[in-house]
Amino acid sequence: MDVISETFSVKNTADVVLDLTYTKHGPVVYTDTTHLKAYAVRCAWLEPGGSPYLASLRMDQASSWDEFRDACSYSHIPGENMIWADKDGNIGWQAVGIAPIRTNFSGLVPVPGDGTYEWDGYLPILDKPHEFNPKSGFLATANQNVTPDNYEFWNAISYTWSDPYRGDRVNEVLSTGQQMTMSDMKSLQMDYTSLPARNLIPYLKDNDLSSKALKAYQLLSQWDFKLEPKSKAAAIYVTWENTIKKLMNTLVIPSDVKPFFSGLQMKKVMDIIELPDTMFKSQTSLTKQAFITNTFESAVKELTTILGPNMSAWSYGQSQFKHAYLQHSLGEIVNDSLKQVLKSTLFI
Repeated sequence: MDVISETFSVKNTADVVLDLTYTKHGPVVYTDTTHLKAYAVRCAWLEPGGSPYLASLRMDQASSWDEFRDACSYSHIPGENMIWADKDGNIGWQAVGIAPIRTNFSGLVPVPGDGTYEWDGYLPILDKPHEFNPKSGFLATANQNVTPDNYEFWNAISYTWSDPYRGDRVNEVLSTGQQMTMSDMKSLQMDYTSLPARNLIPYLKDNDLSSKALKAYQLLSQWDFKLEPKSKAAAIYVTWENTIKKLMNTLVIPSDVKPFFSGLQMKKVMDIIELPDTMFKSQTSLTKQAFITNTFESAVKELTTILGPNMSAWSYGQSQFKHAYLQHSLGEIVNDSLKQVLKSTLFI
């Protein structure tokens, strides 16, 4: 591959010299000196003339669905979902983003830069998935895969998406046919329902559990599957889910590729768990019952170590577990009594 090297100096207390190396496929991000290979990354949305977010100005001025879609055609950003709604009750969805066409490779792994693997131009944005006034009466996107199965241009569409559960939950709530109020929509925006929890917890029924694990299961069996602050069941479930993912990664991901994987997505984990028992064992080397029991017992032990032996002290969102605290830079000038007032009136 053609390599261009550029050197520049930055004046400070001392001269700093950096060598920046490029190819026609983008900047070199790694050089393997042992095997004499350089790895470059080409980024479509940084192509000259892209001005990725300026298309939003056109969208803001659109007065019809057609004008909105035309504005979307300039949106040379990474893939996103754009939603349209107007005062006449029309709704629409247009997937946007500059999408290179790869005719003989997926783009998921490095390929030789010798010309045998090149982009075949870009898919016109208006050819990306879209929908107008669907029969369902609503549109729901939450970074899940919303590409129709019969879509034609898969050689310009991604292969990876977020877990589907947020989108599934939105679809579940909106598909009831209930007339949604502003309050309902605000509640949906802040909905903490865990769909994997709803499917996983029944697998614990009738398992041979220790007395403490059985007590933890009883809390889960009465739970509404909402990951809310101060919930004991939520703390138990999240720890169990994390334990499930860790063990599944250990059992399923081949050892030679483990260094390159952060882990399986929860959807893939659930797909394996929901296989018939014999197929589950063939993939994990454990029976499903043993897998469920072992991970749950381990989760209870972990919580005992983190939060203490008293289960009544276990709760989701406490300072020792799944807790985030954001403080404004001016927060220290507020006295303690006013802090308590603000905390009780403004924050949950």
